[in-house]
Amino acid sequence: MNEAGRKKTVFVIDDDAATRLSFRAILEGPLYDVVEAKDGRDALILWGAFAGSTIYLSCITGGEPAASPDKALYVGGLVTLGFACLLGGLWLIRRVRALAAASLRWPVVAGVVKSSEVAAFRSKGGKQFMAKVAYDYTVDSAPFSGDTVRFGNHAGALAKAEADAAKYPAGAPVEVFYDPAKPQTSTLEAGQGGLSVWGLVLASMGGALTALAVIVYFIVE
Repeated sequence: MNEAGRKKTVFVIDDDAATRLSFRAILEGPLYDVVEAKDGRDALILWGAFAGSTIYLSCITGGEPAASPDKALYVGGLVTLGFACLLGGLWLIRRVRALAAASLRWPVVAGVVKSSEVAAFRSKGGKQFMAKVAYDYTVDSAPFSGDTVRFGNHAGALAKAEADAAKYPAGAPVEVFYDPAKPQTSTLEAGQGGLSVWGLVLASMGGALTALAVIVYFIVE
């Protein structure tokens, strides 16, 4: 007992209930009352309830501090988004390759080139070029439009893009390979399978987000 004849109060602050119970068993008795708190926030709330008393505050922690729920939520969101982008990118890459292979078996109809030009793109490796060719065709009296010269990304040197544009000038008749199940899907050159640009972008983004999640989880406090 202190001078006022009252017991002192010991705060046991720990996120583990078993640890708090162990300290309660050791400390609680004729000299001390024990108040438990699982974290600093609860301790501050309880502190107000004991204002005016003679208090001995003991911050006891066992092992590693509890993980922040905000951090866990953030990491979980990054992992989910990362895997979604990665799987979406891989699906697009696989789809483009599958379309290129399937187009070798597609029927052919006559079409007409509507427009033809060379488009420039900027990438990490510098400026790249690709022919942008739009064409019209008809399947079972239904009109369709397409803009695929060949499946996949075939951007590259200016000379190659200019050669493709010259090969399919505006107004020229062309043969169009189309998917009989989805006639709106077509190409001018069957079996030419490159990589999907958007597939590569999504897959790269997914890998970067997943790596960021690992860094946040293991390094960021």
